[in-house]
Amino acid sequence: MRATMVLLGTLLTGVMTMTATEVEAQEKKDEKPLKKPYTERVELRHWVANSNRFNLPIPGVSAYRLTDKDGKTRFGLSAFDATGSANPKSEITDKDGKVYVVVRDTGRDGGAIVVVVEPKK
Repeated sequence: MRATMVLLGTLLTGVMTMTATEVEAQEKKDEKPLKKPYTERVELRHWVANSNRFNLPIPGVSAYRLTDKDGKTRFGLSAFDATGSANPKSEITDKDGKVYVVVRDTGRDGGAIVVVVEPKK
């Protein structure tokens, strides 16, 4: 009887230790650091489709810029600074005054909203 209890105690301890290790591994796996740190500040003008107008611009939105191998430009915008998302037709103005139009939202990257943009014509 004692041997069975010792064996059962050892088995349960091993299972609990393994579970804790698996939980730690999963937590590390779930942490996704930003692919790129915010390197610039931009101005964002949200497009409101149902009103067919722009909201007031939001200056000083933290952002980073990526260019794909296909030549497409993407911006990662701080979701906190941008107060939500950037709808298609929204405009992003960089520090040089160049205006980009949001084509589509490609999802999240940590705390960033990643959008595909084109230069405004």
